[in-house]
Amino acid sequence: MLRNILLKSVLEISKFFPKKNHPFNNSKNGIFDLNYSTHEFESAPGLEKLFSKNFDFESLKDKKILDIGCGGGGKGVYFALKYSCLVYGIDTSKNFISQANSIAKEKGVLDNCFFTLGDAHKMDFGDDFFDLILLHDVIEHIPDTAQLLRESFRVLKPGGKILINFAPYYEIFGHHLWDTLPIPWLHVFFSDKFLIDLYKLSVKNLPDKEKRIDLRIGKNNKGNEAFTYLNKITKRKFQKILNNFIKSDKFLINYQKQYFLKNLNFLSKIPFLDELRARLWVIILEKK
Repeated sequence: MLRNILLKSVLEISKFFPKKNHPFNNSKNGIFDLNYSTHEFESAPGLEKLFSKNFDFESLKDKKILDIGCGGGGKGVYFALKYSCLVYGIDTSKNFISQANSIAKEKGVLDNCFFTLGDAHKMDFGDDFFDLILLHDVIEHIPDTAQLLRESFRVLKPGGKILINFAPYYEIFGHHLWDTLPIPWLHVFFSDKFLIDLYKLSVKNLPDKEKRIDLRIGKNNKGNEAFTYLNKITKRKFQKILNNFIKSDKFLINYQKQYFLKNLNFLSKIPFLDELRARLWVIILEKK
């Protein structure tokens, strides 16, 4: 009884927070189909700008790019269209791969784009195959981050680059539920079990509720419901994994920058609480 009251109360509180422009909330021809491709294509120049001072995108002509966790394929299609490169994309969602192939056809670059279902832990590509790998907003979604980097190293050519950007788990909206629950740090204050029920309640009246739930919620290895699309990687955990790779003499760090909430700088010296001010981590790795 009390739990239900709390669930409904938090849902009501969420209505007081400004709605964020989430691609899932934008219908295409009146159909809500979790479309990501248009959003990714339109936001790709922002991704390009994030790295452009430290990476020469003009060098991509006729090169092979791998977009891991390609989603709706919009950013890969953008690069194929602008730089005449060959783009390969893998994702675990059939819906996203369908979107990716559709936008590639729509933009006239289907011959340059190869989107398919794939597992980032064990990819169906040969060694030393790609010139560039994109890990855009995907580090937080792949279950085994270290294995992801090992596989990326394997399929990347010597001298090839990996462009990484992601938000650590305790980022202000690291719960990834802001399509319907735009409450900051919601995942800090409530358990996963509570948030699963809260999210289900928040999408109850949406036409695509089942798709949203299936994308985010699955069964863990104990058979319990969990947010299986997030690995909860923190800033501290990723730093440890990255340090191990640098020590193994596999990668060079060409560039890295961390972005923080400036008004929370006072938390920088406090263990754990410093995680709450993290916004974005941007890295360029080069294979030796």
